[in-house]
Amino acid sequence: MSSISRTSVKQVAEWVRSGQVPEPVRLIDVRDEDHRGGHVRGSWHLPSDEVFERMEELVRKTAFGSKERSVDGTQRTVVFYCMHSCMRGPSAAQLYVQCLRRYAVALNDDERAAYRPPAVYVMDGGYRAFAKAYARTEPELFEDLKTSGGE
Repeated sequence: MSSISRTSVKQVAEWVRSGQVPEPVRLIDVRDEDHRGGHVRGSWHLPSDEVFERMEELVRKTAFGSKERSVDGTQRTVVFYCMHSCMRGPSAAQLYVQCLRRYAVALNDDERAAYRPPAVYVMDGGYRAFAKAYARTEPELFEDLKTSGGE
C-alpha cells in the first residue's frame, strides 16, 4: 500500500517538461489565498480548507480513474505541495493515503489483485522552492505566474 515519500523540485520540473503532468503525474496544490500569483503548470488547486470534504473525490479521480497506469505503463503518481510543504501538503498527502487504504479494503479479490496504488509524494520546499528555482529561467513551467515577486 502507498506510503509517502519526498520528491525534489527538479523531479517535478522534469515531469512537467516531459508532459507527464497531469497524466500519469498529478500535482495537487493545497495552498489557499497564497495560490494567487501562479502555480505549477497542470496542477490541480485544492484549497486546504476543502481537503477533508473533497478527499474521496480526489482519490476516485486519481487512484480509481479510467486507468490505473498511464499509456506507457508507468505508475500513476500524486504529488502534494503547499507554499513550503511543511504543513498543508504533508497533511493532505497523509489524508490521501488513509483514504486510499479505506478504498482498497472495499475492493473485491479480483480488483484487489489488479489494483496498484499511485505513488504518493510531497514536493520538498513546496511552491516557494519551485518558483525560486524556475520562475525566472523557465516561466513555461507555470500558469498564471505573476513575475513581480515570483519567489
